[in-house]
Amino acid sequence: MQDVTPKDEAFVEEEGGAIPASPFSTQPGELSGLRPPSGRLPSFTPFLVVACVLVAVWAFLFFTAPKDMKPQHLHICETQGPDNHRALCFH
Repeated sequence: MQDVTPKDEAFVEEEGGAIPASPFSTQPGELSGLRPPSGRLPSFTPFLVVACVLVAVWAFLFFTAPKDMKPQHLHICETQGPDNHRALCFH
């Protein structure tokens, strides 16, 4: 069986100061762990699209709801007869 434990390996940068290909920071004094792939933030477009869709669905449900809604609730009810059992009833 092969040893699959992770090992820290020193990373040597390419000549010319190119960005290293490894996502792990191994320089002494740097924070350990993953470093971002670049200095800029990722695109938030997918999050904004999902937020807009959720707001649109909420607005549709809010503005199409009936104005004179009767109070409704769930409760435990018992049926009568030979098959007597308890169930959740919606009124």
